[in-house]
Amino acid sequence: MLYLVTKFQNKFKGIMTKSIVTVAIPTFNRAVKLRRTLLNLFDQITTSGLSNSVEVFVSNNNSQDSTSLVLLEIHSIALEKKIIFRYVNQPVNIGFSRNFLECALLVSTKYMVILGDDDNLYPNSLSYLTERLMDYQPNVLIFNYNQKPWDKDNPLYPKTEFFKKSEEFINLNKLVKWYKVCGVTLNVENKKDIEILKSMDFYSPGFAHVLLCILNAKKYGNIMLESFFFSYPDEDYLSHVNFAPYVGEILYKDLSSAVDLRLISAQEFNVLVNLLGRQSVFSRSIYRLYEFYKGNFPLTLSMKKQLWSNIADRLIFQKSLSREGLLLKFQTKDIFRLIRMILVLIKFKILLIFKLSKSRIEKEGF
Repeated sequence: MLYLVTKFQNKFKGIMTKSIVTVAIPTFNRAVKLRRTLLNLFDQITTSGLSNSVEVFVSNNNSQDSTSLVLLEIHSIALEKKIIFRYVNQPVNIGFSRNFLECALLVSTKYMVILGDDDNLYPNSLSYLTERLMDYQPNVLIFNYNQKPWDKDNPLYPKTEFFKKSEEFINLNKLVKWYKVCGVTLNVENKKDIEILKSMDFYSPGFAHVLLCILNAKKYGNIMLESFFFSYPDEDYLSHVNFAPYVGEILYKDLSSAVDLRLISAQEFNVLVNLLGRQSVFSRSIYRLYEFYKGNFPLTLSMKKQLWSNIADRLIFQKSLSREGLLLKFQTKDIFRLIRMILVLIKFKILLIFKLSKSRIEKEGF
């Protein structure tokens, strides 16, 4: 239903609606969870009396399941509840980063808050959000997200802080450290900034939200780091499964490229990455496969192939860079890590033959 977006995009081009914020949900192959998330979201909008303040937008990243049918059903429910709901079905899979930027471009409100398609809002989250937006007019607002290690017992943002000056954007180093997208709220009024970032090709598939927060905050200031817990994941959440265990290296590379493009300075870069946990790509690939074959950690099929590719590229093809352009550094300890992983792999295969173990490869759904 691309026309649903095209129609309102033309109507509201350069114009913000009277609503305060749009809850934007980038989605891919999670029809059942998306339906539940949207229905719960609608319930909170209606019970909080926010139908005139909060809109909902979904960008379906060319899902191959029944997502498009779910969106048709949800559209009818939204009409009955008098909730402004719009969606777009992307003709091809454009990756999470570009799907996120599509959301930022297509929402018609001044503010956009991201909600994962399998995430849950805490009661009164939307009321609290709208109050914060009206009272402080932040350009970037980041909430706590209740997932270990940064859960309610150990919040990433233990106190609410407001930074008015644009040069204080380096305080987003905590977002760089914990890159969760849910609850990220941005002023998306200036579509030209988003278009510029969308036209660039230096960033990875997963972190355009971090980059847009940094660029928005650096240009406009008014940054709020909020101690309030906005949302939490499903008990069976698997989003972490499809993130490379060396994810810090990917984000480090993105921010390094931002320096090369003069989007941020080298000094600003150093502050932004000073909390970033960096890991050897080669070592972490071996270790995550070891965890998988030992039965301690599930993997998606694509991630399993990616980890094996890193090992093969370094050992067999003698490549210095991974297919993501990351350094494949070999350490002496990697020999022992590799031997240990192979021994566990052999045991795993034997147990699998006798059906004493099972392969914990999860279905793609990310």
